[in-house]
Amino acid sequence: MTGRKSSTLRRTAPVLENLEARQMLNASTPAADQAELASYDPSIAEVSINATSQKDRRFTYRTAQGAKVTIALLGPGSLAGTTLRSDGALDLVYDDTTSSSIILGSVRGGNGRAKLASIRDADLPLGSPSATGSNALSTVNLQKFDLVPNGYINLAGGIGTIGLRSAARNTQIQLTALPEPTSTATTPTSVDVIVDNFNPGTGTSTGSTGQNVTLISTGATATTEPAPTGVDVQIDNVKGARRSNPLGNAQIFGFDPVTSSVIRFDTATGAALQSTPVPAGGTALAGVGLGRNNGRLVALVGSGTTITAVDAISGTTVGQFSVANLAARGLTEIDAIGSSDVRTFVADSSAGVNGLVQQIDVTQSLATGQAVAVGVTYSPAREFELSGGLTGLAGASTIFATGAAHFDTFVPDRVQAGVLSFSQTALGIRETSRTALTNPITSTFIDAGVPGQAMQNPTMALGSIGPNLALVTGVVAGRNAVTLLNPSTIAVTGAVALNNPNRLAGLSESFHPELFDAALINVRGNLLRFVTQTATGVVVNSSGNVNLIAARQATDSAFVGAPLNHISIGKRRNVKALSTARGDSGTAKRGGVTVNSTEVNRLGVLTLP
Repeated sequence: MTGRKSSTLRRTAPVLENLEARQMLNASTPAADQAELASYDPSIAEVSINATSQKDRRFTYRTAQGAKVTIALLGPGSLAGTTLRSDGALDLVYDDTTSSSIILGSVRGGNGRAKLASIRDADLPLGSPSATGSNALSTVNLQKFDLVPNGYINLAGGIGTIGLRSAARNTQIQLTALPEPTSTATTPTSVDVIVDNFNPGTGTSTGSTGQNVTLISTGATATTEPAPTGVDVQIDNVKGARRSNPLGNAQIFGFDPVTSSVIRFDTATGAALQSTPVPAGGTALAGVGLGRNNGRLVALVGSGTTITAVDAISGTTVGQFSVANLAARGLTEIDAIGSSDVRTFVADSSAGVNGLVQQIDVTQSLATGQAVAVGVTYSPAREFELSGGLTGLAGASTIFATGAAHFDTFVPDRVQAGVLSFSQTALGIRETSRTALTNPITSTFIDAGVPGQAMQNPTMALGSIGPNLALVTGVVAGRNAVTLLNPSTIAVTGAVALNNPNRLAGLSESFHPELFDAALINVRGNLLRFVTQTATGVVVNSSGNVNLIAARQATDSAFVGAPLNHISIGKRRNVKALSTARGDSGTAKRGGVTVNSTEVNRLGVLTLP
C-alpha cells in the first residue's frame, strides 16, 4: 500500500437499516399519501409516488395480542382481496401496482409483531412462483411481520426492497429484480481497506482471518464502474429446518415400462436412487410429471386409465385415481403428464385429430378417486400432432409438448418432430410457440412420418432439468441418453445419462428433495444484498449477480450467485457458497466459495418439494 495510512479505516459495510425511513423524496407527493407515510415515520415529509383512489388502499385489524396492524399501499394499485386467516395470519393481495408503489406495514401495541401467511398479485393463484401476470412494486416494508411456516411470498413481477422480521421453515420468497438503471457510480480508488467480515448489526469489524480482506492501493485516479443493482432483502432472522445437505443435485423421476416402476435419478451423476413399483401396467408410452397434493410434491405416473401418485420425498405410493371419466371430454387413456406453476396437465395423444390436453386438480382427484377436470380441453391447432411428451419449468406458466407438424416446406407430404408450447390464460389455453427438433450434428429436420400417423414414430419422453427441457433420445451402453434443450430456441445445451437399461417411457420435472422444510429465497436477476442477523436452513438462489451476503451467523444454509461477489458471515457452520466464474480471467476465488458455473447454470428457479 502506498501513501500515508489513514488513522481510521474506511469500511464500506452496510448495516441493518430501518426501511420505514428509506423512501424517495419529492415535493409533488399528494397530501393524502404524505400524511399516510408520516404516520409510519414522522421524520418523513414526502415521497415520490402518484396517488390514486383511496379505495382498497388500507387494511386494518387487531391481533390476538392486542396490536393494531395497518397495511397501507402508497402509489398506484389496490389491496383488494387482502384477508385475515382464522389464526390471525395475513394474506396480503395487491394489484395494478407499478415500480413506484410502496406497501408499508405498521404494528402498534401488543407484542409488536404480526403474522404473515402470504403476499401475491391478485392475478396469480396462491403458491404460484410464476411472474406471468404479476405487477411490480418498489418496496414492501413489513419489518415487524413474521412469515409463518408454509408461508409464501411472490413478488416475481419486480421488487426493489423487501424487509421482514423473520421467515420460518417451509417458506418460499420468489423475487424478481426491477430493471437496472442506466446510470453508473464513480468509485474512488483511495479506499484504504475494505473489510468483508463485518458485523451487520453494528457496522463494526469482527476481525479478519486474512482470506476475507481485500487491500486496494491508494491513488488519485477515480474509476467509473456500474453501481451494484438488484433486490435489497433484509430479514432479521431466518429459521428454516436444520439439515446436513443445504443444497444438492436436482433429482428427477422416470418411468420404466418393462419393470412397471417409477425411478428416482440424480440428474448430475445419473445414479438410480430409488425404485417404486407402480400398480398400473406399463405401456410404450406413459406419462410422468410432478403435482401438488395438499401442497405436498408428488410424482404422478399415468398409464392407461390410471394415474398413481408417489410421494416425492419418501418415494411411497400415496394413492391413485381413474381418468375413465375424462372419456366424456375425449381422453380415453393418459400417455403424458406435465406440471407448470401450480397447474397439472394430462394428455392423450391418440384422442381426437391431434391429441387432447386437460388440466386437472390433483388434490381433489386423489380425494375422490377420479380425475377432476379444470377448465376446458385443449387440442393443438394447425395440424400439430401430440406424441406423448409433456412437461413444465419451475417458476414458469408455460407447458411444453412433443409432437410433429409441417416444419419443412420442401417436403409438404411429411411431418417433422417438434416441440409446442402453450399456457393458461384468462381466455383458456393458448399456443405460444412451436419449434422443430433438428439433428444437432447435421441440423436437419427429424422425420416423424406422414400426416396423421406421427404416433407410428413417437417422439421421446419429455421432462425438464432446472431451466432446460430434457428429452430422452435412446439407450446407450445401458444408460438413457437425455438431451438438454433451451426452452426458447430448442437448441441443445447439454446432455445427461440416466442409469437404467430400459428406455424410459416418461420423465418428470426436476426437484430438490433436500430442500424440504427449508426457507427459500429465489431471486430472478441481481441481488443487491441479503442481510440478516441469523440464518438457519436458508437457501438464497440468484440467477444474476449477488453483490453481498451478510449475516452474523449462518447454519445449514446455501447461497448461490452468478457470480457471488461478497459474502460476510461472522460465524458459519455447514454453509455452501456457490458461484459462477469471477474476475476478469474467470478464475478469481475466495475462501469458502465454490466456483462451478455448470452447477449454478443448471439450478434455474428453485421451489420447495
